Amino acid sequence: MGTANKIVDMIRPNTLIELVGGEISIVKEVPEIVSLFKSKGADVKCLTNLSNDWTFYKDFTEIRASFHPSQCDMEEFKYKLLNLKSNGVIVGAEVVLSNVSSEENNQKKMDFAKWCEDNHVVYNGVDYKVYKNDEFYYDYRLLDCKLPNGRL
Repeated sequence: MGTANKIVDMIRPNTLIELVGGEISIVKEVPEIVSLFKSKGADVKCLTNLSNDWTFYKDFTEIRASFHPSQCDMEEFKYKLLNLKSNGVIVGAEVVLSNVSSEENNQKKMDFAKWCEDNHVVYNGVDYKVYKNDEFYYDYRLLDCKLPNGRL
């Protein structure tokens, strides 16, 4: 715990902390950790699939939520996004295509993109160039790209 306390002591107001690298919601202490960072004035962001109740994420400054059409319930996902947004969390969303796509998943993706637009949720998934063969979809993004939306 000594090392963790030293790290927390180094946090200054407006420090940006982004939790990435796997699904953060599997670590049950995340809300406590985020609350501690926020008490030091840090802005805390994360990438998540929103698998927990929305209150798990309420102390984040910003959330980029990944919607998996073949694994998530769209209505529950939307409910969580709206609750977070109404509690002052900046929310963005993207769709993660399953390895084997289907017409139903593609329709869910289009429906979700429209819902995001209607509800003023930043949506990062429409302008992808998607490469398809009969079994897989591949999505290519560019890091630090200066093109609009950073996509091919």
